[in-house]
Amino acid sequence: MSQKFEGFDSGKDSVIRVHAQFFTDLLPAIDDLAELKLTLHCYHALHQMEGAYRYLHYSDFRENGELMGMLEAILPDDDPDDVLDATIMKALQRGTLLYAKVELETGPEALYFL
Repeated sequence: MSQKFEGFDSGKDSVIRVHAQFFTDLLPAIDDLAELKLTLHCYHALHQMEGAYRYLHYSDFRENGELMGMLEAILPDDDPDDVLDATIMKALQRGTLLYAKVELETGPEALYFL
């Protein structure tokens, strides 16, 4: 067992809003721990952003050591990049994540939305 959880901070800034449907519709449907952790990571990462349009790049997933460490811990014998790709695909197929490919001056870019 890992470290004992010491409880949530009481500060207002430490709260992340999660849609009620997450608990009633989505959570019961997710049967993959990696997909659940990726989905919660998206809530957290998007909460950190400002502006009307909030989205994640593939690199936001891949370069997040905490997320990649969690995925590696779930499937230690598999390549973490493969686990990430498969997990993103599951979330896309479920409809939890939405995907848009846009053309930028630097080339095509994949954007992910909740």
